[in-house]
Amino acid sequence: CRNELSGWRTYYLDPRVAMRLARPPADVRDIGVLGEDIAPFLYRLRGDNPKHFEAVKRTLRSVIPGVEDLTVDLDKRRGTLDIQVQQGGTHFSSRIISEGTLRVLALCAIVVNPWSGSLMAFEEPENGVHPRRLELIANLLSSLAIVQGRQIIVTTHSPLFCDAVLKQGRSHQQDIALFNIRRAENATQVQ
Repeated sequence: CRNELSGWRTYYLDPRVAMRLARPPADVRDIGVLGEDIAPFLYRLRGDNPKHFEAVKRTLRSVIPGVEDLTVDLDKRRGTLDIQVQQGGTHFSSRIISEGTLRVLALCAIVVNPWSGSLMAFEEPENGVHPRRLELIANLLSSLAIVQGRQIIVTTHSPLFCDAVLKQGRSHQQDIALFNIRRAENATQVQ
């Protein structure tokens, strides 16, 4: 039981602060609950599993076509890592790229994580993501369940995201379900 629970991951991505902080290299196997370890994770992934790092770049470019490249560099003077996203020929640091781009990058990293757990829970992964990209986010999360066989739990208030998940559920009825959970009197109702 302890072994199974240790493989569970929960995410509430924080692109406002946690994902922008300068971090030193570290031996991490995940981006962290808030995404705070995304730079050390990508740096380790690039060194240990270059094919997986390339998959993150490809996936990011497929969701955000304006992204041309992704790098993670070590600032040797400060001893910290910096994520750089290239768009329109210009490199932008993770400290200034949009919250939506950081969220999508985090989801791309989670999808290709070779050290990932068996269950992943996401709190509103669509926050800050352009509405036209919500279907792509739903596809990413669905691929974790369908292709990789992981259990995915997502909470959301977005009807657009729910619609995108329902579209996925029509073709994978055994693998994808949408539940409406509400509090009624002193009980929780699941519909």
